Amino acid sequence: MKHEAKRSTAHLSRYVPDLEPEQLQEQMELEQAIRLSMNESVYGPSPKVIEAIQEWTGAHAHRYPDTRLTKLRHALATYHNVHPDAFVFTNGLDEMIQTLPRTFVEAGDEVLVHTPTFPEYASQAQVDGARIVAVPNKNFGIDWEGMRAAITDRTKLIYLCNPNNPTASLEPLSSIQAFLDQVPAHILVVLDEAYFEFTGLPESQSGVAIFDQYPNLMIMRTFSKAYGLANIRCGYSILHEAAAEIVDATRTPFNVSGLTELAALAGFQDQAYLAEVVEATRLEREKWLAFLDDMQLTHYPSYTNFVMFEVPDAAQLIANLREHGYMLTTHSFPNWIRLTLPNAQDGARLRDLMRQALS
Repeated sequence: MKHEAKRSTAHLSRYVPDLEPEQLQEQMELEQAIRLSMNESVYGPSPKVIEAIQEWTGAHAHRYPDTRLTKLRHALATYHNVHPDAFVFTNGLDEMIQTLPRTFVEAGDEVLVHTPTFPEYASQAQVDGARIVAVPNKNFGIDWEGMRAAITDRTKLIYLCNPNNPTASLEPLSSIQAFLDQVPAHILVVLDEAYFEFTGLPESQSGVAIFDQYPNLMIMRTFSKAYGLANIRCGYSILHEAAAEIVDATRTPFNVSGLTELAALAGFQDQAYLAEVVEATRLEREKWLAFLDDMQLTHYPSYTNFVMFEVPDAAQLIANLREHGYMLTTHSFPNWIRLTLPNAQDGARLRDLMRQALS
């Protein structure tokens, strides 16, 4: 029997991740391999997360988890000063990005994005028959005038990624607020702040600070990045009550496990460790931005745990560095590389290797 995809999904390609570091290490007989192609935290989670997982007895493994994630919900509500019912938890933010068009978009509706940005916004909306309207970024940031002009009576969702993946650039909250002031109230604006912690900015500069002013605003955050829990899969979104009820009814009831909640809560409660990770990332980021300037390589400004820059021959450079155990990737444009920031020791070695290769 031949299976055919529906028209809206026929052109999509499956996600193909990079090798596991251990696979590359074995294939090339390397002493070590470090994957710097997927924006994973090189510092890992708080030791308190490991302790919490190790102390978990599994006594309730036969029972379904608390579908409301009550403990984590109330901890985040206190931290963000938002009502507990405003939160919806998902298996990473990927599940929420999959859920939103299924919930709010009909075939033929438009989903507005700036580009380049996280490609899942477009691909998941296309599964539900949406028409993607992509406005190219301008001067290393969002073209706000272009985004406003692209809104039509068919626009249902608008995605803003801030800081943006893959460019690592950051838009000030004032620009986002000025844009929201001109968006019709019936259009849901999704502000993806997956990398916000890495900015080092206070929460007063997050979209959460203006959440109460805009009933059509939704904020997405995750434990995958700065908290180092990418394998645990826990994302959360902050929505106004009406939208939260609709989305909560759409998601599967036990999508986040109790063990995941345990780990996420332990990581969240160790804000001292998070601050250490953010500071180590900031110091390494400054070294990389100075290096890119020194090498006269065109690059985006970075406020995240990665940098994006252009080289004359990305394929050759990536192959060269792979031989030394460093896994990098191109992204969005020919010869543009998105590099996850390594730790200080690997950063120094990698910059030396790049300097040699590019000279």
